[in-house]
Amino acid sequence: MGLSKEFKIGAVIIAAIAALFIGIQYLKGNDLLSNSRTFYGIYSRTAGLAVGNPVTLSDHQIGQIKRIDFFDPREGTLLVEFNITDKSIPVPSDTKARIQSTDLLGSMSIALYPGLSEVEASNRDTLATTIEKGLVDEVNQQIAPLKLKAQ
Repeated sequence: MGLSKEFKIGAVIIAAIAALFIGIQYLKGNDLLSNSRTFYGIYSRTAGLAVGNPVTLSDHQIGQIKRIDFFDPREGTLLVEFNITDKSIPVPSDTKARIQSTDLLGSMSIALYPGLSEVEASNRDTLATTIEKGLVDEVNQQIAPLKLKAQ
């Protein structure tokens, strides 16, 4: 006895919905079949940082930023969630996650600077953070003494 026409149509619709979901997740940059690790960083400012920006180690992309939310709205601190897609990359517990500029247009990324600890950071740990001075900060630092002399 063969399969009914309704069963075949239902199976095709379910397969199409599953393929659509997987396709949308792939276009968002989420690999559903990977064994990525998630880490967090708490920053005072994240200007230029956006969801989907890269996470790098020695200028090689190893992951991407998944979410940016307020950690404490009263203090203005932000929680950045990022994934590392390769499980073979060691992440010591004293690794620093630094926001740094990737180009002159103001795009930012998170660069990981591994520490010397023998203890590995666990999945969903919060890493220590730093922020690189931006181009505007550097220019202001150079101009501040000239401004004081002019006054």
